[in-house]
Amino acid sequence: MDCDRALVLISADIDQALEPGEGMLLQEHLRDCAACRSTADAWRVQHAQLRRAFAPRRQAALSNAERALAQMRVTTVSSKRRPRWLPMLLSAAAGFLLAILVFRPWHEKVVTVPIPATHVDTEAGSKSMPKEQPTLTLAVANRDVFACPSDKDVWQAVSTGEKIPFGTQVRTGPAVLCEFHASDGSQIRLNGGTELVFNSSRHLTLSKGQILALVAKAPKPFQVAVPKATVTALGTEFDLQCKAAETVLTVLEGSTRVEGNGTEAVVGSGEAAIIVDGKIKETQTVQNLIKATEWTHELLMLKGRDNQELAKRVDEILARIGETKVSVFDEQDIRRLGDHCVLPLTRYIQSEGSRASENKEKRAMAARIVADLANPWSIPYLIELLADNDGQVRYQAARALKRLTQQTFNREPNEWREKSWDSLRGTYQKWQGWWQENKHRYPESP
Repeated sequence: MDCDRALVLISADIDQALEPGEGMLLQEHLRDCAACRSTADAWRVQHAQLRRAFAPRRQAALSNAERALAQMRVTTVSSKRRPRWLPMLLSAAAGFLLAILVFRPWHEKVVTVPIPATHVDTEAGSKSMPKEQPTLTLAVANRDVFACPSDKDVWQAVSTGEKIPFGTQVRTGPAVLCEFHASDGSQIRLNGGTELVFNSSRHLTLSKGQILALVAKAPKPFQVAVPKATVTALGTEFDLQCKAAETVLTVLEGSTRVEGNGTEAVVGSGEAAIIVDGKIKETQTVQNLIKATEWTHELLMLKGRDNQELAKRVDEILARIGETKVSVFDEQDIRRLGDHCVLPLTRYIQSEGSRASENKEKRAMAARIVADLANPWSIPYLIELLADNDGQVRYQAARALKRLTQQTFNREPNEWREKSWDSLRGTYQKWQGWWQENKHRYPESP
């Protein structure tokens, strides 16, 4: 089986539409083809995220449709005298209602809560307001999150925007995702099935489940206690998954120190360590950090499309898709995909990985394809490529811009390849200004 056929079967598998025998053929191909495995993983993640994101709306839509049908049946004539066209009318009405409910424009967005400024102590004896006790704020959640204060034995649901005191136990159900903001600026994300105690803004005890910590810089270290070990953040971002027999630490940025059972070790950025009985049993390099933290994607989507972290993740995923295309397919095969490949290839060209010497030919091919297939919605991405370090990439971008806009600012495409960047900078700025004035005339990117 070739990769073209495999991609078709991957899509059919996700839709549960494989013919008998095709599943085994696909699995055999995926065992031998890393590129198709990567594509299959990415598509399945996207499919699962979309189903999770729309599940509440879909269920609400079905419930409302059923109620509407029940009311319509009550007010209709008896079944003996009911016209034949009435069931069709009811089905059409229910379908229309379902569509309206699923895509209703008045659906409220999840509110993210800003972190309040911390209170500054005043001198003793002053008549200022008493110091506010530091708290945690539940900023984002897809379902109910439960908390139990240290002085009580009752679990209660926490609402988005609600503050909880330190010392509080928190737990999430199997499909619950949430994010807490501490007063020091740190953000702690919880996966489903997690149990922990917020001892303070800089100290947590994780007994079960998974968290991702984005740590704000502060004089006091940020620590997470797990069974028989303590993880101290030396950088800013790490993921911890606490299982029954082991804890998996993945460092996304910076580094961490792991202490336990009289041992100490540092885990660096891009590494994952397995902690057993307080000691690091194994450390390995993580090839795909996006895959390692994909469980947080739904939280990012809840924050809205303008969220910078979400935009960065999307760009990284697009770059990986673009890299897969230029690694698996030849140029003519990619061109047959049409303008659907323009944005992934653009993000691949902009990625650090494409700049390696061994990827020079792939990058040049991607730039040629982008220049030939780019549509008017591609104009802002082409302007971004005018600032690339590679003159060949700049040339292809300028060639596409001339074709789409009939504009050159007295700078022909070949000059973008031959001239120094210092001499091109002014024209690049003109392109940026032109886009701000004219972008309302062009379609938005899909």
